[in-house]
Amino acid sequence: MIEALHVGALLPATVGLCCTAASPRQRGLSAAANWTPAVVMTAAMADVALGSRLIPVVLWTVLLVAASVMPAVQLRRDGGRAGRPVARHATEMAVHRSLGTLLMGGLMLVMATPASGAGVASAAHHAGGGGGVEWMLGAASIAFVALSAWLLGRVLRAPRPARIVVLEVVSMSLSVGTTAVALLV
Repeated sequence: MIEALHVGALLPATVGLCCTAASPRQRGLSAAANWTPAVVMTAAMADVALGSRLIPVVLWTVLLVAASVMPAVQLRRDGGRAGRPVARHATEMAVHRSLGTLLMGGLMLVMATPASGAGVASAAHHAGGGGGVEWMLGAASIAFVALSAWLLGRVLRAPRPARIVVLEVVSMSLSVGTTAVALLV
């Protein structure tokens, strides 16, 4: 069941990557800053979920943390150059992308940590050695899903909601939520 949850979390991550990359409003460095976290997250999840382990989970976590700040930094740079405030929607989506990527890094790291006193951890071992860290990440994941629901409501109330943005919000939320369930099971 745990393996099915891992692969199940990979599907919405892949959909989210496609949505982020296909967003028509992004160009140049701004586009790269927004889709790079999605690429890193999908690659990390695929590496771990499919059992290939080409890169150690600790390194994936470092890459995810580094990538998680990219949308916020680029948003700041875009606003500073134009001399005007950045659109509220762009800010909300940058925060959503950053938080989702950061959470996924934490979830993956804790899931890969063997329990204290355990021997060799199997691929399906999720009793991480972080004590209450699993529950904190679970609570943060629930908060992220709630934030996603709020953001989805805002997007859907727009005069012409962009379906690609709706898919991106839903897919990131499903991916983080499914991974959190896999951690806590």
